[in-house]
Amino acid sequence: MGANLTSTWREYQQEACDFFHKLGWDAATDVAVQGVRTSHDIDVLVNIDHAGFKITWVVECKAWRRPVTKLHVMGLREIVHDIGADRGILLAESGFQSGALEASNFTNVQVTSLKALKVSTKDEVNSSGLKNLLGKLEKASYEYWEIPKEERINHKLRSGGPGQYYPGIAVIQLSRDFLGQALRGVFPIQVGGAAQMFAGIASLPTKFETVEEVIHYMTPLIDDFELRISDVYSRLDGARGL
Repeated sequence: MGANLTSTWREYQQEACDFFHKLGWDAATDVAVQGVRTSHDIDVLVNIDHAGFKITWVVECKAWRRPVTKLHVMGLREIVHDIGADRGILLAESGFQSGALEASNFTNVQVTSLKALKVSTKDEVNSSGLKNLLGKLEKASYEYWEIPKEERINHKLRSGGPGQYYPGIAVIQLSRDFLGQALRGVFPIQVGGAAQMFAGIASLPTKFETVEEVIHYMTPLIDDFELRISDVYSRLDGARGL
């Protein structure tokens, strides 16, 4: 018998959703989607904005102890077709019967395990993570330079006034450098004395050996930079009575 226990299925479903989030994509669980013929309850709905094109994936999660059958592959194919999705993914750690594998051949439905999907897309995950961080950095950088110099000094985003300040320019330049090297695969990335520019803000190693290390250390740093910029804009708007 299949072991489709609610708690296990929920955890598996959420793990799948979190995986797609790490790719920088929009993903949600338990989504009701209206198709041409009927409404469908989707385990995980993934929406991707790729170069201006909207892509939709339908993901079904089977936390079972037995191999998935052909009928479930065919069922997912129907859902994908009915709602006009671009792709269907059937996830199961228990494997697939031969008929299920045959039913997925030469179709827009992929049958795999979440474990295998994570391994096969590791490089894609890392690349997407780096690009996502770089995009956030560039947006925050633009907003940083839009703040008048005197206001950046007043709000301690740069040197020029008394007291401690936040090294905004160093954060932009060094973060851009580290992310750029990681995207080009230049490892190890030497941090060295540059880490001193982040004193009191982030604790960085003397060098980055892997993409995962870059993402691990740079994510909170860039998130903090975004929050500081947002806080300054909020203060300025408040001062203007907006």
